Amino acid sequence: MKLIANRQVALLSFFLSQSIVCLYGFSFLFQQSGCDTLLTILGGTLLGIFFLIILVPKKSIKQKQSRLMALVLLLFFLFFGYDLLSQIANYIHFQMMPRISILMIAFSFLLLGSVISKKGIEQVARMSEILFFFFLFFFTISLIGLGPHFHFSYLKPLFTTEPLPLLLNCFYYAVLSVVPVLLLLIVPFPTREATSHKRSILWGYLGGSLILLLLAILSLGILGIPLVQQYAYPFVIILKKIMFFGTFGRFELILSLQFLFGMILSMILLLIAIRKQLRLVFSSFSFQKQEGLFVLSFLFLFLGATYIPHFPLPTFVLLCIFLVGMLLRRLLLFGKEKSTQP
Repeated sequence: MKLIANRQVALLSFFLSQSIVCLYGFSFLFQQSGCDTLLTILGGTLLGIFFLIILVPKKSIKQKQSRLMALVLLLFFLFFGYDLLSQIANYIHFQMMPRISILMIAFSFLLLGSVISKKGIEQVARMSEILFFFFLFFFTISLIGLGPHFHFSYLKPLFTTEPLPLLLNCFYYAVLSVVPVLLLLIVPFPTREATSHKRSILWGYLGGSLILLLLAILSLGILGIPLVQQYAYPFVIILKKIMFFGTFGRFELILSLQFLFGMILSMILLLIAIRKQLRLVFSSFSFQKQEGLFVLSFLFLFLGATYIPHFPLPTFVLLCIFLVGMLLRRLLLFGKEKSTQP
């Protein structure tokens, strides 16, 4: 079993922090905050850092779990997983592959993620390094191509949102950006320097938030707030404006892959987490039976994303419950650690 370097942990945090915000967050934040979305991301990043400082232990990411907790986490991952898969399949269908059915996209994406998840977190960590170089290349091209279309006047007016809604939107951003990163606390992986993971996760989270801030600035500065509020994925729409030498255009399909990387890694880590919780809940079962249960989980995720009506509880509320549960657990563990100290 190969060890995972701190840079790989940072890169996983970098991609995970962006994934759900790109799917759920931008359209909501632009609708609620307008140009103040930039302030929302800054405030939400500070709040997200506060959550991670509390939740990420200093010495080790791996934490013991009871069978009951494993069952609760398993249920959360299953319900959140099929909603995440549904959103990813819709994103790919409407933004990248409109001629391919959502059903086929969801099945192929889930099958690919299941195969990679079986290889373990080490393979995912190596993937993050490869994807990061592609991300830098695509993002740099996007910045160069979008520069001539940017208007600073579109970033105004600021400070138009009332303080309470602005704070709530900051909390909304913090939840969406932090919860995927918390998968790193659930999925066990071998490391060389366990004491420095907290710093790696925080640096990766800061990098991801910086990218999201730049995407918000580009979306506002190119489209303006009236147009930004009309699109679910404004950061994809602006890529259609990229042209080189005045003639070469239509790069948006290739360049939009950069936003898919975090979604891919989030889904794979979610599947790894489901495998782990199945082993903990059904520890008395044989390996073959545990794999059979994972196949049933696969079918649940697929049918949930394509046929089953969505879970009645809003996704954001589900994420909030998970975050609050993790905070309470961390505080209880901290209290036990204090009581055992001489």
